[in-house]
Amino acid sequence: MSYKYLTFLIIPVLIICGCREEIIEPDNIAGNINQPVKTNHQNYYSFAINAENISTNNIDYTAFTGNLSRFSFSLNQYASGKAEVLIYNRFNKIIFTAIIDETNVGKSFSIENEQPFSIQIKLNDFSGKLKITLSAQ
Repeated sequence: MSYKYLTFLIIPVLIICGCREEIIEPDNIAGNINQPVKTNHQNYYSFAINAENISTNNIDYTAFTGNLSRFSFSLNQYASGKAEVLIYNRFNKIIFTAIIDETNVGKSFSIENEQPFSIQIKLNDFSGKLKITLSAQ
């Protein structure tokens, strides 16, 4: 049997039997355990994590220009621990705080007359899928 025929036999077998890894989009937290996905643009910030027993303290500076913003979060598949979110103005004064745990799984709040300058997200032995957004109104 010649190499030409052998090539025609091997290529279809490789195509049929070849494995394909699923491609995970960059903002999809499904396959990224304990690796937060962040988006930080002018007047918009998001933080998402698929967490398993993680304790961490994350601080990010935001780029907000107005004095009216909306903070929201959602928590799915909660298993343990808690998350605490603190939002500061440019004078390092806390202008908003939220505790996220099994009793508080999703809400939205308006932040008025203050400009968010930084956001601190503390996770303490936290397990669950958490998404936090801060946006201008």
